Amino acid sequence: MKKITGTQSGNGKTRTDLKPFWKKYLWDIFSNFGLRPLAGSGFFFATVFISTFMQPTTYSEVTPFAKLGYLPHGGISYATCRMDSVMTPPGLEKTGLIDYVFLSELAYYEPNVTKDLLDEWFSPEGGKFAFDQDEIVNEFKDTLLDEKKSAVSYKLIKFNATSEDDHYIIAIQGSVSGLDILTDGQIWGPAWIAQQVRWLVPYGPLFNVIYQNTIQFLGSVEERTLETVSYFREITEFVRWLQQNKRAKNIYLTGHSLGGGLAMISGAQTSRPAIALSGPNAMMTSLEIKDLETEQLNDYTFNIIPKYDPIPRIDDMSFNFQKIDCTVTGLKAPVACHSSQRSLCEVLYKCGSQGRRVPTYCYEAYDYPEPKYSLETENDNSLKVPTDVIVNTV
Repeated sequence: MKKITGTQSGNGKTRTDLKPFWKKYLWDIFSNFGLRPLAGSGFFFATVFISTFMQPTTYSEVTPFAKLGYLPHGGISYATCRMDSVMTPPGLEKTGLIDYVFLSELAYYEPNVTKDLLDEWFSPEGGKFAFDQDEIVNEFKDTLLDEKKSAVSYKLIKFNATSEDDHYIIAIQGSVSGLDILTDGQIWGPAWIAQQVRWLVPYGPLFNVIYQNTIQFLGSVEERTLETVSYFREITEFVRWLQQNKRAKNIYLTGHSLGGGLAMISGAQTSRPAIALSGPNAMMTSLEIKDLETEQLNDYTFNIIPKYDPIPRIDDMSFNFQKIDCTVTGLKAPVACHSSQRSLCEVLYKCGSQGRRVPTYCYEAYDYPEPKYSLETENDNSLKVPTDVIVNTV
């Protein structure tokens, strides 16, 4: 006979049988009214800390590159290591994911080193493929912004040399100042609050209509302020100016953190592809911004989302995104995994460098293995395996 432990209760169950129910009941109370608000507050302060302190203002020196590369990591690579031609300039389909992560990182560099970095990345053996168009950015700011000082920093990179085939990528800098953080809160604050309420309230997703109406109301209250301070207005205006004055048809946008969020908003507004790294999303935010539709966000935006990074988990994600790994765990993870440099090392390692040189900080600072494979300089951006490496072709 099986031994019964515990005393008998009135409904025929032992007390030990009832314990899981009471544990679950107490956990539900604590999680809904204690843990969730605490976690939500922690998420907010972590977001502000990461955006303010962890990304440097700018880099003034050229990053050293190794003269070797990675082969694709064993196992299944990220599905978007190779991107559709609609999302990239011609010739970058094989390297689209790593190129966009690199360009989002490039936005933090001073103008005097941009040219050298572009040559080192895209044309390490000579020749020209990518050109910094700083003079066009300055022309736009001088003629369109009048006396107003531009509050957002971005670069315009031109690919190809013939006018009919010119392609441009706008790389937008992320948060580097307190003003940037205030702008973040101005744009994404209502959506963040709605997320916390939805998480706090039992069966919160059932009340999505109420959250949407609240965000629309807050957007109408802040409409004039959003028109004045929101950085995305300048980026959207720049895209349209390029289309009208430079006859630029092929424009893409990218950026990291705040820059990625701005890229997605302006890309959706102008129907141009936008590939963000660690950018806050904009599905709920679209309810408070004029001429920003969820359909456009689903059709034209793409977000690269590192594991443990809280920033790209602000607001609801659109249809297109790629989650990538982050090797850091524990309390350091939310900060460390927001690094654009670490994300570049991750996609280089998992996708294979495909002819791109690996920055030395990948193995000196971020614990990735040293690259072993010599770079093939042919146009197909493949990797040449050294003769001392045995490859099984069976």
